[in-house]
Amino acid sequence: TWERVAWTDPDFFKVLPYPVLAGDPVAAMHDPDGLVLTEKVARKYFGEDAPIGKTLLVQAPVGDGPLLATPHPMRVLAVLKDIPSETHPEQFEIFASGRATWSPLALEDQHPGPGLFFWTYLRLPPGVSPDRIRAGLDGFAARHYAGRIGRRFRLEPLQDLHFAGDTRTVDREIAVVGVLIIVIAAINFVTLMTARATRRAVEVGVRKAIGAGRRNLIVQFMGEALMYVLAAMLIGVAIVGIALPAVNAFLQRTIVFNYLDDPALTLSVVGAAVFTGLIAGVYPALVLSNFAPASALRGGGGQRAGSAAVRQGLVVVQFAVLISLIIVTGTIYRQTAFALQNGLRLNEDQIVSAAECEPGFKQKLAALPGVNAVACVSGQATGTFPIKTVVKDPTRGDVTVDVASADVGFFEMLGLTPLAGRFFSNDRGEDMLLGGPDPGPESQPSVVLNESAVHQLGFESPQVAIGKTIAWVRPSGVRQTRRPAALSSRIVGVVKDFTLFSVRDAVDPTMYYVDPKSTYILLAELQGQHLPETLEAINALWRSTGHVRPIRLDFLGDIMRNAYRDVEIQGGIIGASAG
Repeated sequence: TWERVAWTDPDFFKVLPYPVLAGDPVAAMHDPDGLVLTEKVARKYFGEDAPIGKTLLVQAPVGDGPLLATPHPMRVLAVLKDIPSETHPEQFEIFASGRATWSPLALEDQHPGPGLFFWTYLRLPPGVSPDRIRAGLDGFAARHYAGRIGRRFRLEPLQDLHFAGDTRTVDREIAVVGVLIIVIAAINFVTLMTARATRRAVEVGVRKAIGAGRRNLIVQFMGEALMYVLAAMLIGVAIVGIALPAVNAFLQRTIVFNYLDDPALTLSVVGAAVFTGLIAGVYPALVLSNFAPASALRGGGGQRAGSAAVRQGLVVVQFAVLISLIIVTGTIYRQTAFALQNGLRLNEDQIVSAAECEPGFKQKLAALPGVNAVACVSGQATGTFPIKTVVKDPTRGDVTVDVASADVGFFEMLGLTPLAGRFFSNDRGEDMLLGGPDPGPESQPSVVLNESAVHQLGFESPQVAIGKTIAWVRPSGVRQTRRPAALSSRIVGVVKDFTLFSVRDAVDPTMYYVDPKSTYILLAELQGQHLPETLEAINALWRSTGHVRPIRLDFLGDIMRNAYRDVEIQGGIIGASAG
């Protein structure tokens, strides 16, 4: 089966000490055959929590793409407790030793390449400022990556990685919704307490008649408010414990609410309850304690229980919050529906992708009944793993754009048409890299720009860009002793801004070219009829080429829906809150 595996250095678990269930993860990463699993994965493969010493066969990717090496046996030497989703890197549940000679880390050390898919974690000594490290990163890149294009490093705290971009926004919005619900509850409490004032007027009158002061009454009513809120807190904590598994399943996350082992969490919950009780109880306490004894005993004090303007204002605030939640819910639903159905306007539901682009398999796949077209692309063409290049502009100097390689027919498969010019063609020799299957750095093909690249390069319109020549540096994927020269390419077409996998990010200025050697993601457009039979035929073809591992096929529509899953979850949470 396919699993996301994190290949790590020996000291990874010294830098990030995850909670351990069994074994020693540090020692496991020092062993060339060591594996560390989470509880979830351990149960999946072995049916037990601590399968120490048992073996899994693991295939590692090699080269720049996802080509896989021969399966190797690796031993489970440690098991981690299930990793909460707020942990980074949260997507991995299998950690493999990078000391294996065939691991991606070892291969990168032996033959340095682009190094696009590696994280480096630092634990700074006490008193060392991150700014001091940041100040030296540019010099580090210049010394060690002098022949590379667009190589930059940045230092970010783990908290900023988790709460960055869309995640930060979603978490903040959900937190705001939670606060608003508490505000609504507090307003309910205030209005109900003041509305019940007539029933407590006699009590206030009797207590004042026998000598109770206003301060005593305020303390009493504030104490009652705190008791109400603390009782609600206990009920709420119990409900969270019962509902959390279902909520985690809905959120597709692992949220932990372990208040018994987390004093800070316990203090924050109790503190929030006390604060809410004090804020919600202060106005009713002031109103009720202000009744005159004689008027209260005659039954008239309660008729003037507080300011009508205050009560009306609270009700207005309450309904304004409710109406806002309903509007936000409807807006998120409409935006999500637009993004999934109309936003990109690509034929994504008939296109499958696979991380397999072997030439022989690609040719046989194109001949299968039920397959309309096949194309291989790089990760950059799908909107992921961007690679920058420098375009030499005589008037504006160096201009940076993304570059992406793709097969002939890639744009047509997506149902795109040129905004100007044409797309790549096998009949046009200038569209292909020269030099055979291993083109050298002196080869430079024609290019197609997206709209953003047209504007980035200073062209007035797509039509103006057609036929112009630009000098740019093609990334070679290997470390070089000198900066490669910028060579000329002719702009033959312009395509609208689009993306496939990275649908949540803005589309960057991108320049497309044909280079079969750097493509590793296969896209196949299927006919609408007999999809199950076509998918089974693709699997059978894959097995017939001698592969033991399964081929993983994903529809572009499913990838998009998964990319917007957090927005759908957000809409569901806010909708339930509004309800």
